[in-house]
Amino acid sequence: MAFRKSLRKQKLENKLIFVDAYTTWCLPCKIMDQRVFSQPEVGTFYNENFINVKLDMEKRGNLDLVSQWNIFGFPTFLFLHPNGDIIHKIIGAESSKEKFIELGKRALNPEMGLNVMSLKFNSGYKEKNFLEVYINILKRWEKNTAQAFDSLWANSLAPSNELLLSAERNLNGANSLVLDYIITEKASFPNGVTVTDISIQRIFRKIAQRLFVAKDYSDGEYLILCQKIKRSGLRDTSILLSELEILHTKILKKSN
Repeated sequence: MAFRKSLRKQKLENKLIFVDAYTTWCLPCKIMDQRVFSQPEVGTFYNENFINVKLDMEKRGNLDLVSQWNIFGFPTFLFLHPNGDIIHKIIGAESSKEKFIELGKRALNPEMGLNVMSLKFNSGYKEKNFLEVYINILKRWEKNTAQAFDSLWANSLAPSNELLLSAERNLNGANSLVLDYIITEKASFPNGVTVTDISIQRIFRKIAQRLFVAKDYSDGEYLILCQKIKRSGLRDTSILLSELEILHTKILKKSN
């Protein structure tokens, strides 16, 4: 198996392992091959710093890794410690060689790991650039971004298109005070209630994605999400709530 071979090679070369987890039918995977992996700068950087392995996750020998690494979308990129622990995890294609090289540099920096960043945040560090990086790391791990997102906007909360766009991209936790603010003040946003409602619906779906697909589920957050949907004033709350109930039922069946 290619992954086991890479582990043996790692012991000899003392490098982190980079895994490109793909499928043959995945269009973004093919785009990565054509536009990013084919760039000489990318190849040079990754070959110098990592042991690189490309795994078709639908092959029989790799199916157990899909569950072990909690892969639910493709491509997924993983940076692994010598002992096999995941240091960084990125879901989805990156648009440029520069961004992809930057991801590799972050993986090589122990200060950019999820655990270290979380400890720094929980100790009270709330500098803007740090929060932006931390939110991106939480997103890549499919972890709740609500507290970090609320901290990012704590001193500049106002009805703006910038806030809505940022929330759509970065907010995936139901327990967010900023989400409460958006729901309460939606009539004050520049483009009006209709456009704001669309943003709120997108945020709700992003939260549901993290809760039910990424295996980051909690009953408490599920109930909070349902409550916020009910008081959001959206036209199609019944549809959203029905979708959530179906997903919730599936979670309960799996746990029994």
